[in-house]
Amino acid sequence: VYLAAQGYQVDAVDFSEVALRKAQVLARKRGVRIHTILKEVRRFDFRESAYDLIVNIHFLDREILSALVKSLKKGGVLVFENPTLEQIRLDPEHTPREFLLQKGEAKALFRGFPELEILVYRETQDGRNALASLLAVKR
Repeated sequence: VYLAAQGYQVDAVDFSEVALRKAQVLARKRGVRIHTILKEVRRFDFRESAYDLIVNIHFLDREILSALVKSLKKGGVLVFENPTLEQIRLDPEHTPREFLLQKGEAKALFRGFPELEILVYRETQDGRNALASLLAVKR
């Protein structure tokens, strides 16, 4: 919704009808439009060079990373953030291990795409959340 308010055309993809409905309500309140797509991201049709910006927050599916990169336009930006294994220590009930990143894993995964230039990478832990964050641009 924030991105739509900044002038972006937004495709919001999620498997949760509730989450998409909340996004639509918020978009209407803010006077913006978003296109919601009820689908598991893994089954989404990532068209080649379709997006100026892809934001992937708190969702990890290592199988779709190449599709994300393929779907970025040249000069397009990828924002990626996901909890790390350190999250288990902070909140043991948080997330299954397979959805958490190992130390340095996000950077290593995206370094495997020569067309991506990683602009910012950091891993943080603030006592509540342990996150790996990455900002990259497609060359």
